[in-house]
Amino acid sequence: MNSLNKIDLHYSGVDIEYDYITDCEQHGCDDICRCGEIHNETITEIDLNVLVKRIYDNYYGVKQTLAEKRDSKILEVLSGVGKDINLYCIDRIVKHFKLWETDYYNIEKEYGYYGEELTGVFLHENLAKKVEAEIEYVSELSSIDEKIEYLLLLEYGQILPQLEGCKFEVKEVQKSDVIFGSTAHHNKVKGKALDFYSDSSYDNIRGVAIADGSKFRLIDGYHRTHTTNKTNVKLIIATKCS
Repeated sequence: MNSLNKIDLHYSGVDIEYDYITDCEQHGCDDICRCGEIHNETITEIDLNVLVKRIYDNYYGVKQTLAEKRDSKILEVLSGVGKDINLYCIDRIVKHFKLWETDYYNIEKEYGYYGEELTGVFLHENLAKKVEAEIEYVSELSSIDEKIEYLLLLEYGQILPQLEGCKFEVKEVQKSDVIFGSTAHHNKVKGKALDFYSDSSYDNIRGVAIADGSKFRLIDGYHRTHTTNKTNVKLIIATKCS
């Protein structure tokens, strides 16, 4: 596993453009140009879904032996924690730290035998350490209940009273059974361009909801849940323990 600030994110969620300027006549280059320089390098797009998957691969993509895979599967069955939850945790942490901000990245370059070369795009070290600390902390929590409660606390600063003492599990439910309780917030969401949550871009858990009879009252994830056009939606469902 690499430190987060050492992962080259170019072509892993972060796209850039730059000008490549040469003056071979002045520098006396022969058949091979050795004077080229990179100028005006700029981040043009950050695809958070690709970025999240790249970070996930760094933490969980290590090749496992058959025994380790078996143990991981047993743990997933017992705890409810599998790939979808781990991806969800990283997604929420990445968005908590607003890694869509282009100022949070360094574009690095160096000279080679054939002129200046791009060596990669990297997350600022101080910010990378904060993101790493949260991912590692959540990874150490053993149950889905602990993970979801912590993520909600991280994002909102509190756990709603109606979520206290609940058990959480991932379920696919009919979107028509999902209740968007805050009409005002739902209307704001409808007016936003949310291509990064489209079905072709995002295929993981879309929110947290509370079981409400035969319906599911959405607590978190209005943007992600509203955007899907699928009949079924994957949610984390909170159910009060009897």
